[in-house]
Amino acid sequence: MTAFTAPSNPGVSYPPNTIMLAGELSLPLANLIDDKAAYTATIKPGMLVEMVNDAGTAKWQPHSSAAGQPPMFVALEDAIWGADYISSTVGNRGSVDTLYAAGQIVPVAALRTGNKFWGLIPSGQNVNVGDALQSNGDGKLKAATASTAAAGVYRFQALESPGAVTVDTRVVVQVVG
Repeated sequence: MTAFTAPSNPGVSYPPNTIMLAGELSLPLANLIDDKAAYTATIKPGMLVEMVNDAGTAKWQPHSSAAGQPPMFVALEDAIWGADYISSTVGNRGSVDTLYAAGQIVPVAALRTGNKFWGLIPSGQNVNVGDALQSNGDGKLKAATASTAAAGVYRFQALESPGAVTVDTRVVVQVVG
């Protein structure tokens, strides 16, 4: 996991409390989308999300297919918007561990090539720096299969090596296409 060292205490490092780590979102908020609620599934910041039609209303849900190219949207933490959007009964308000329940507004960033974000790798994956990543079909990322990598349809690359993980694990990911 990428960690940041406090200048006042170089012996202590802290994980980032944000999903977007580098890219255009760091400057203008032009690629931020904020007007849609979660559909039915719980969404965790760092998940890839896709738009669905709920009786004529656009809503977000975790990306649901491991095949082909995933949508280029990632759920963000609510710290950008403030606590008004998040119920005090759901998770730790304002952190990357806050879960969004159905009906809650989900701040989402449209990803672009070169963006770096703190994605989620599911338990059971073995990911190393430089590995091609694809959607796991549940909003998380997994090591790209040989056929996906050969076809060039993966869009993400791991920038760190968590190795074999036994729990859902955050990893710094770069958008490559």
